[in-house]
Amino acid sequence: MKQNRVSIYVILFFIITFTVVFVVGLYSTYKYITTKHDMINDVKYNSSLTLSKLNNNIKDFILSYSAHEYSNVIFNEMNNPNVIAIIINDYKMAEIVGEKSFYSGKIRDSNSLIVDYASDSKIHRELLSASSYSSELNVLDDSGKVIGKMYMYSSDKEINKRLDEIIQDNVSNVIFLSIFMTIFLFIAIRYFLLNYIFNIIKNIENRDKDGIPVKFLSTDAPKEISNLSSTINGMIEAVRASSSQLNELKERLQLAWDGVNDGIWDWHIKNDEAYFSKNWKKILDYEENELENSPKTFFNLLHEDDRELVKNHLEKHFYNPEHTPYALEVRMKAKDGSYRWVLTRGKASLDENSEPLRMVGSHTDITARKEFERILQEQKEEFETIFNYSKDGLAMLDLESNFLDFNDSYLKMTGFTRKELLTKSCIGLSMPEDKESAKKVMEDTLKYGSVENFEKACIVKDEKVIVTNMSIALLPDKKRVIISAKDVTDKKLIESQSKLASMGEMIGNIAHQWRQPLSAISTVASGIKVRNEFGIIESQDEVLQDMDVIIEQTQYLSKTIDDFRNFIREGDKKSDIFISSVIDKTFSILNSTIVNNNINVIINKVDDIKIDGYENELIQALINIINNAKDALKDLENDDDKLLFIDTRVIDDDFVLSIKDSGGGIKEDSMDKIFEPYFTTKHKSVGTGIGLSMVYQILTDHHNAKIKAFNESYKYNGKVYRGARFDIVFKID
Repeated sequence: MKQNRVSIYVILFFIITFTVVFVVGLYSTYKYITTKHDMINDVKYNSSLTLSKLNNNIKDFILSYSAHEYSNVIFNEMNNPNVIAIIINDYKMAEIVGEKSFYSGKIRDSNSLIVDYASDSKIHRELLSASSYSSELNVLDDSGKVIGKMYMYSSDKEINKRLDEIIQDNVSNVIFLSIFMTIFLFIAIRYFLLNYIFNIIKNIENRDKDGIPVKFLSTDAPKEISNLSSTINGMIEAVRASSSQLNELKERLQLAWDGVNDGIWDWHIKNDEAYFSKNWKKILDYEENELENSPKTFFNLLHEDDRELVKNHLEKHFYNPEHTPYALEVRMKAKDGSYRWVLTRGKASLDENSEPLRMVGSHTDITARKEFERILQEQKEEFETIFNYSKDGLAMLDLESNFLDFNDSYLKMTGFTRKELLTKSCIGLSMPEDKESAKKVMEDTLKYGSVENFEKACIVKDEKVIVTNMSIALLPDKKRVIISAKDVTDKKLIESQSKLASMGEMIGNIAHQWRQPLSAISTVASGIKVRNEFGIIESQDEVLQDMDVIIEQTQYLSKTIDDFRNFIREGDKKSDIFISSVIDKTFSILNSTIVNNNINVIINKVDDIKIDGYENELIQALINIINNAKDALKDLENDDDKLLFIDTRVIDDDFVLSIKDSGGGIKEDSMDKIFEPYFTTKHKSVGTGIGLSMVYQILTDHHNAKIKAFNESYKYNGKVYRGARFDIVFKID
């Protein structure tokens, strides 16, 4: 706290006033004493002179026994106001009256009146005893005999009066001189001394942001002030140099700390005081003025489970700071109530008694690292869980494809024991015709990092051959790879069966589609033959027209053959395809089936989307769904009730293809099983149960789509219908 300082003006006022009063007072006292001494000497001198003067006159009066006469002479001498009384002891008169003494003379009474002295008067005796000075003189005759004695009593009343006047004069002089000297000395000191000091103060108060005077002090002053200014200038120059170095060091240190975003703390242990930097508080999302700089702030923000840990580490560090580092990870409460992980480090300094004096350190926000470690540990545990308990076969290989580790599913898929499989390699298990492709996959994995969905046949336990679908990825250490393998032997069989079933369906459709063109060709050809036999062909143009009809029908037949060939052709690469095109091609294949069963198809293609996929597989999937709908619709009595709706539209970030019929729907107890392999609600002579299973695999595994099946009631042309609905959902990138 800033103390109240006394102004130098007040100090100078008291010093000057005291000095002047003291000097003038000393002089006045001296003058008073000397004056009093001189006046007393004057009184003594005048008394002696008066007595000597009276001595000549009084001697004759005493010798002539004329007491009355010398009484008049005495009266005349009483004109001096300092004389109280002049008394004569007349020995001659005492002899005559027969007394030892005979006193006569004059005295001033209490009213200052000159009266005759009465020796028997008590008042007169008291007046004499109150005199300030007395003197006496023997009266001698011509022979030298004492004939009497004169007494003179003087008062100091006039002396005191005069002294009082002197004191009054001195007091006035002291006051006047004090005021005059004070003002004079103040002005002189102010302009000849303090003015330089004030200039020094003014220059010193004109400081920069670091508190250093902006300008050097002027040395144009008296010698002593000039020396003082030069000394201060030297100090300013030294402080500037030190401040510059300090600022540079501070800036360098600040840049370093800002670069690492660490918070600084400084704990004065003896005083129980602390300082926390801006970054220290920022780590916990506090502003600089929102946290008190106090040791209790740190301990209050600590997680309660970490407080004892910190105290134990501090105690150990205080015991031996040089060999017991203080560094630990703790949790601290942030402004929003959450906890941040902080690495706190520091070092203490000890006093001469080996007691902790001060400790300085830093805080580093390691929340992200701890979260990463937590996620990494969770991922490790998840990986181990997935690796160990996955239904898919998982294995780790070295770069030569030798087995390093594998899960139980992989062992079960191969039939080997763990010991047996550790002696083999993945490429070594491949069928001879697949070994080269397996090596190529390994090379691509090392080059590109991963290869997905490649199939190969493997020779496993007891020379059994299985077909596997594998994905392989290079691990981060680039020394190992991990493979995920599925036994797709049964799946391949299902696909073959599904393909054959679709081919049979398509052949049936082609048979239906060919009947009308073949009939038309036969009719036109027969007509030409009959007209030729009867010679009724009118012109060559008429024959050419019939030939055009035949050519048109044969082209149609050729197109159906191309569609069939494209459908059965294996497509091993994805391509950009539009869903609307897939729908059109599907109904081109199924057209005769739809027509023959009198099914009303309502297509509403509101939106379209281009995807990267296998066109033939998607056509196969749609054929399976529509065939199921056809089977549900064909037995309906009223052809107008045989409805099939195709709808496409974008909903949020999804593209939805809906296929809905009016066939009454799927039994609720079968709804959850329809996508399972070999599950069917039809008679075994009608269905195998692999159609919707293949649809599910084609859409989910090969096209990253979703398919949902449910029953729905709806109104169409004023009539309520109920049927099964399939929604195929593609995610829009």
